[in-house]
Amino acid sequence: MDTRTSYKDAFMSSLRSLRDDGTCDVTMKLRNSHTIDCHRLVLMAASPFFKTMFRSGLRESTQREVDFDFPSSEIAVVIIDYFYSGEIDINSNNVQDLIAVSEYLCLDDLKKHLCAFMTTKVDSTNCMEFYRFSRKFNLGKLVTLCLEYILSHFDEAVTPPKRFDELSEEELIEVVSDDRLTSKNEDIVYHSIVHWVNADLNTRKEVFPRLASLIRFPFCSAECLSSMTREALMINPTCMEFLHEGLCFDVRSKRIELHFKQNARQLPREGYEATNPHLMQILMNESNLIGRTWTDVRGSTCVWDEFFNKRIQGKVEVFFSPNAIHWKEARGSPTQSSREMLHTLHLETLRLNSTAWMEPHMSEYTLKFIRERIFAFGGTQYGQPCEMVEFLDQTGKWTPESPMLHPVSKPYVVHFDAKVYVLGGFGADGPSLLMQEFDPIWSTWQLKEPMPGACQSGAVLSLNDNIFVVGGSERACFIYTPAADTWSVLSQPDHVHNISATAAALHGHIMLCGLSCAEMYNIKDDYWSPCNELLIPNTQRHHGGLALCTTRTTDLKPHASSSQSNVSHFFKTPRPEFVIIDSCSCLKDSNRDFVKMDTRTSYKDAFMSSLRSLRDDGTCDVTMKLRNSHTIDCHRLVLMAASPFFKTMFRSGLRESTQREVDFDFPSSEIAVVIIDYFYSGEIDINSNNVQDLIAVSEYLCLDDLKKHLCAFMTTKVDSTNCMEFYRFSRKFNLGKLVTLCLEYILSHFDEAVTPPKRFDELSEEELIEVVSDDRLTSKNEDIVYHSIVHWVNADLNTRKEVFPRLASLIRFPFCSAECLSSMTREALMMNPTCMEFLHEGLCFDVRSKRIELHFKQNARQLPREGYEATNPHLMQILMNESNLIGRTWTDVRGPTCGWDVRGSTCVWVECFNKPIQGKVEVFFSPNAIHWKEASGSRTLSSREMLHTLNLETLRLNSTAWMEPHMSEYTLKFIRERIFAFGGTQNGQPSEMVEFLDQTGKWTPESSMLHPVSKPYVVHFDAKVYVLGGFVADGPSLLMQEFDPIWSTWQLKEPMPGACQSGAVLSLNDNIFVVGGSERACFMYTPAADTWSVLSQPAHVHNISATAAALHGHIMLCGLSCAEMYNIKDDYWSPCNKLLIPNTQRHHGGLALCTTRTTDLKPHASSSQSNVSHFFKTPRPKSVIVDSCSCLKDPNPDDAECVIENNHVLPNLRAIQRKSIGHRPKKKTKKKTMKGCPSRLLDEN
Repeated sequence: MDTRTSYKDAFMSSLRSLRDDGTCDVTMKLRNSHTIDCHRLVLMAASPFFKTMFRSGLRESTQREVDFDFPSSEIAVVIIDYFYSGEIDINSNNVQDLIAVSEYLCLDDLKKHLCAFMTTKVDSTNCMEFYRFSRKFNLGKLVTLCLEYILSHFDEAVTPPKRFDELSEEELIEVVSDDRLTSKNEDIVYHSIVHWVNADLNTRKEVFPRLASLIRFPFCSAECLSSMTREALMINPTCMEFLHEGLCFDVRSKRIELHFKQNARQLPREGYEATNPHLMQILMNESNLIGRTWTDVRGSTCVWDEFFNKRIQGKVEVFFSPNAIHWKEARGSPTQSSREMLHTLHLETLRLNSTAWMEPHMSEYTLKFIRERIFAFGGTQYGQPCEMVEFLDQTGKWTPESPMLHPVSKPYVVHFDAKVYVLGGFGADGPSLLMQEFDPIWSTWQLKEPMPGACQSGAVLSLNDNIFVVGGSERACFIYTPAADTWSVLSQPDHVHNISATAAALHGHIMLCGLSCAEMYNIKDDYWSPCNELLIPNTQRHHGGLALCTTRTTDLKPHASSSQSNVSHFFKTPRPEFVIIDSCSCLKDSNRDFVKMDTRTSYKDAFMSSLRSLRDDGTCDVTMKLRNSHTIDCHRLVLMAASPFFKTMFRSGLRESTQREVDFDFPSSEIAVVIIDYFYSGEIDINSNNVQDLIAVSEYLCLDDLKKHLCAFMTTKVDSTNCMEFYRFSRKFNLGKLVTLCLEYILSHFDEAVTPPKRFDELSEEELIEVVSDDRLTSKNEDIVYHSIVHWVNADLNTRKEVFPRLASLIRFPFCSAECLSSMTREALMMNPTCMEFLHEGLCFDVRSKRIELHFKQNARQLPREGYEATNPHLMQILMNESNLIGRTWTDVRGPTCGWDVRGSTCVWVECFNKPIQGKVEVFFSPNAIHWKEASGSRTLSSREMLHTLNLETLRLNSTAWMEPHMSEYTLKFIRERIFAFGGTQNGQPSEMVEFLDQTGKWTPESSMLHPVSKPYVVHFDAKVYVLGGFVADGPSLLMQEFDPIWSTWQLKEPMPGACQSGAVLSLNDNIFVVGGSERACFMYTPAADTWSVLSQPAHVHNISATAAALHGHIMLCGLSCAEMYNIKDDYWSPCNKLLIPNTQRHHGGLALCTTRTTDLKPHASSSQSNVSHFFKTPRPKSVIVDSCSCLKDPNPDDAECVIENNHVLPNLRAIQRKSIGHRPKKKTKKKTMKGCPSRLLDEN
């Protein structure tokens, strides 16, 4: 249980309503004479500024009206509304004013979210303005983003020049000194600086020489260099030296004057158009790490030029960061303790650095550089995939980050826009298809559309607006579009690339390279072509370590000895165009994506925390006096916002509305403290000792949401020692769900619940009738029911003896033992005509001796309860051919005292019913009933679909109109007396929809599943529903989703260990079993541990009309052509062909198998036409009727559900009788009837 979110939402909503109810105690006066009424306490809780103001002792702390200089009244309204809701309306016109106010009022959380909003609005028209603004208010992330935008769009950002002229000297230097500045050529940088100086010549002309040192003169055009000689600002020795350098050091003509010292001005910027895109290949053999560049993939004279060659010791692990290569290597003798080192080769300087390396806390992880940090995603721990994510902090230690949603090892990781995508890799049961999106700004995860297929040992990269998965053992080529969250399958590569596979993008093409083959993919025309120029030389294939990336280089090459040169740090290799790319590449040619903002949750958490601190700061205005003279200080406004009771009290005009001290009669001071703490936090400490007192207080204070959560807590504590107490308590406080749960527990554990009898004696007459009249009551025998009622009457004999005859009508006398029937003749309470008639009926109608006296009217007392031990478990088989729906039971003809053997020669099938049908129909099941859909009317006319229901209690057939759910290929399941439809397809795609059939016969939406699936298995286990298997867009699904029908919530559980198509599912004892199917599956799932086990496979394939049921601890699996029995204890399958459908009835092969309980009484062959056929019911199934998604719980029955007829719950016999008993006539008991049930079913008593 977690009450915090719902409570805080309700609390803030109540605060807003109080603001309009005249309870405000402070008025804010704005500059334009506008005023805003609000609560002093809310202002103090929302802002440290107001907290200091109102507690300072200055005049504002006592004044009713307070002056405040907001930028405008509109901004004031927005901010005050935010204080009361946590929601704020932001647009480009008000965001800067809001940030200024947030800074002034110390609203750090709001300021962070406003900054995030501004990041989504950066473009060439405002990047300079946002850059200056963000530096003023220290908005670090926005400063970085604006600077990066200016650098990558410099030509647009400085047009018109006025934007650039408004920068300060410090801001200008930060921009033009950055090597990442991307411009058409250096001329634009020079002219922008000159224009900036001329905008305020008198002040800025002195700084021009310092600014001129930032211009890359060698990369200015000849025309620009010529014009510099006529520029007045250049007429000084320093600037002329720079100009001379530019004229002599001409990169286009390669004229290099060596008397000029090497410096940063001689290096091209990243976006300088004289540079050319190149491919760089990093490869590794036993002793060397080699880098080489390839000039142009489209040229006919392309060759590989070796760029660097570094010594290594044996095979090492290589990974990459922007502009650097890293590898791990163990130092020291193998016989001595070795220390792992991290070597870093900087491609800018070709300098090699080494440092100690600490491994992350998992193995088989994937490293990725994100926002200037090394992240490790996934991996294995203790041999199992894990969901851990860590990053390397500045101290060299691994720090945990938000974990992934699903564990995976060796995943692909790709950085796309502002998000990181983790996909593929390996889960516990093999290759993973899941795709998880990580937002590194907010540290949050989301599940995205899974991959359409596996790709083991392939490569991933992003290009333009898509992410590509290529290569691998499966020759994959998938494209993912993040904006639409969709996958597409493209043409496959011609070769398998699964050894050192790597990929990069160049000129809009994808280069895929392995050890033995290389290909190029044309995205526009969707085809692959060979590109063997990318291959590693044979002499360097010892290990085959390989990486491919895109970089930009000029025609200048570093000297072989540059790493030892004094000026080597100037002579850098230009920074890569994007990043160095390993097998999980990230390339992007468009603008970045940004995050959306949601302030509500974080604001409400901070607001409630501030309220708690104010409670201890002497600002409370009301004291609650308890019965034991204890007192609790709190705020009147908080009490009014938390409880409608206090809201009415303090606004009623009575004395409590003005008193400082208010008396209140809580059950105890401890309960009072718990409730008041809940008002201030939304959190509450609940245990079995205080929960009933808390519910009583919640009822009194009208705390409906808290009451709901307390009820949910009590549902987890129901057992045989308290079920009676909880049942009475829940009826008193109208806790509907707890009433139902306690009643079901009492019915299924009756013998334990009435021991000792004192628990049962405390029930009221109405409560007792509800329990003992229920047909689901499970007891060792009817004797216990009789003795419990007698003991209940004797506990208050004078008051209760008059109602005993009415209660006696609820006892199933035919199922009492001979000894109990004999003892009744000596019981004083039985000495009246009515009770003696019941006793006579029990003696004559003996189910064990088969003595039936037909002068007794048939009634509910002659029907066995579900748990009556004289009944025997049987199998029932429902099968279908072209013209008939047939039911038959399988039992041992030797009777209930004989041993049971499913393969015994004395077991036979006995036909139970036979109903005509028209052609092949769709059959599904509910407890104690069979339903099938059939089109009525002429084929040439408009036909209407009908639902036929065969009640197995009465063998009566009812028909009603049937409306299809909004999807097809769904799975139907009866849950808590409703028909649910799970999953299915819509518009040819799997759907996550869930619907239930309401009382009007219409389909109503329920909470959707977490993942779409069609034709899933659905199994009801305990109080939960499990949806598993089925089909997704790319084939069979392995996902398992848990549904809580009480709270309408979903959870993902451990996925299935393998597929099972057209199999069967059932629950038995504490486990769920998936059996049969095309894969001959036998999986066992344990919900308590959320684990799967793989068991012995069936000997045959069961994928046509496969069905399963449980009997005596064994699993019966049956199809059209073979049947088997599974021994759970010894884990083996054995043939059981007696379950097979007869050859004469295999036209369609419709089949269902279930476990039911029957007595030795069998329906007559003509019972469906007999006048008393509705009495001779086939007894209610032990759990539910079981189709191919069976649910059986042994030894206790599953949650009982009523029969559905005409889209309504069919009243059963005990309900009719209980209603009749509830009417107490003064003179004569009248026989009552109910629509849909013949009057002869009713007991005249």
